[in-house]
Amino acid sequence: MHYDRWLEPEPLPDEAYRLTPFPLLSIVLYRRGVRTPQDAARFLDPRLEHLSDPLALPDAARAIAMLRRAIAQRWPVLVFGDYDVDGLTATAMLTLALRRAGVPVQVRIPNRLTDGYGLRPTTLSRSAAVARACSSPSTAAVAARTSWRRSSRRHRLRGHRSPRGAGAMAALGCPARLAEAARSALPGLRADRGRAGCPALAHHRRAGAAADAARAGRVRHDCGRCPAHRRQPRACPLGLDAFAEAAPLGLRRLATLAGLDPARLTSRQVGFVLAPRLNAAGRLTDPQLALDLLLTDDEAEATQLALRLCELNAERQRAVARMIEEAEARLQALPALPEVLVLADERWHVGLVGLLASRLVERYERPAIVLAQQNGVSRGSARSVPGFDVTHALAACRDLLHTFGGHSVAAGLTLPSHQVDALQARLVTLARQLQPQRRPRPVRELVLDAELFPSELELRTLELLERLEPCGQGNPAPRFLLRNVRPVEVRPSQDGRHMRFSVLVDGQPAAFPCIWFQGGSEQDVLAAPRVDLALTLRRDEWAGLVALTLEVLDVRPAS
Repeated sequence: MHYDRWLEPEPLPDEAYRLTPFPLLSIVLYRRGVRTPQDAARFLDPRLEHLSDPLALPDAARAIAMLRRAIAQRWPVLVFGDYDVDGLTATAMLTLALRRAGVPVQVRIPNRLTDGYGLRPTTLSRSAAVARACSSPSTAAVAARTSWRRSSRRHRLRGHRSPRGAGAMAALGCPARLAEAARSALPGLRADRGRAGCPALAHHRRAGAAADAARAGRVRHDCGRCPAHRRQPRACPLGLDAFAEAAPLGLRRLATLAGLDPARLTSRQVGFVLAPRLNAAGRLTDPQLALDLLLTDDEAEATQLALRLCELNAERQRAVARMIEEAEARLQALPALPEVLVLADERWHVGLVGLLASRLVERYERPAIVLAQQNGVSRGSARSVPGFDVTHALAACRDLLHTFGGHSVAAGLTLPSHQVDALQARLVTLARQLQPQRRPRPVRELVLDAELFPSELELRTLELLERLEPCGQGNPAPRFLLRNVRPVEVRPSQDGRHMRFSVLVDGQPAAFPCIWFQGGSEQDVLAAPRVDLALTLRRDEWAGLVALTLEVLDVRPAS
């Protein structure tokens, strides 16, 4: 990927370097809004007791009253989630906590391929109390229930608008806070509470925090949507630390089969290794497989389910690679790329079209809609770029569509297959009507935290920066500028999309390995004798050896 502009780090005031005993770490924290040594210490050493009072969650008392009444009248409680990793992990955590309290819990996960998305009245035919553990919007007043909206990140109770000041809530955060608040009302939890509250609850909220970190590094990552200095204390590091002993059995088995060390799990590994495996079930077949993995306490079943998820993930990777190849061949055959890409195919899997749309947006820097066609109906996903509200654009095409819904940069839609061309034509017209500065193709700016010096290229620097984990949106991995290095051993990946090379750095005896994802189309710049790198640092482990790798974000001729 190439950036239009590098925003090099500007000088900072003297106090920025004294937030911690380590100047580089202090610089990164300062650029994330941390201003005092006390706030820095709190950020780097999060604790469960730092979390706010769960009873402060808006309408928590009403939710507890609902659960208490359900228990007293022996109502079954339905935990309804969604098929993505956030909904799956939230569903599992709340289910485990309620079962520990002796609550008769039913669990329901819709099937992406047959049920669609969201809570439907038919789901509630046998349940009167619903604790809803997903993050999708739902406006149907079908029962007394608690729901959470991703679009507004605000908690709401049926029949009530989102309370002011509710604050940002991750999809997994609301069930965690509900379970904590409920321990005072549910005898099974209250009798078993310990120093951190209920040990079972502490166990599952640590495990749940680790599972929530599965969204790290992804567009929807919620561990860090707010600036670091405004957020709740970070629970994700606690979950990662406790993963080996506190995570659900199936999740630990999945990590082991994926070649990870459960005792040294990073947010990157959870986000790019575990999360895709959990999501693969819902994309290709039945998400119940992933939920069963999170809930089982049987060793044999955990192994069997983990193996199946690994197989499905490999199948998903092969299918997406084939879809990308087919889509790019069709786009390259066009005389010119349209402002909005719309592609449809009968061979494409409806559970994978969103992944392809995201890849196309990343590659071509314009909105993309990808559709799977069957029996005259096209279902699919839209992804967009800043400046082009794709849901607003689809609203202007509603006469062509059966259904649609989403937010500014992502949406789902269904339409008659014979309307696909008309849809693209109208969306292209809408894109062209935007002012030039608001056209879909954004200016890519790369914000750099600090300049790295040759002496800082060592594992000790990486270990220091790992204290910032988990990184994601709102708390991105630190990005550094490394000047005037010499690229050697330049070679593309097998598919030509990525670049591998090494760099020789003045004052350092050995070359440093580099990986540049999506850099295959920019490899000409590596022919320069000297280059500057924008990069992040990452740990690579193989056969018991640990090495420092430079993950390159962009390259330019040496300045």
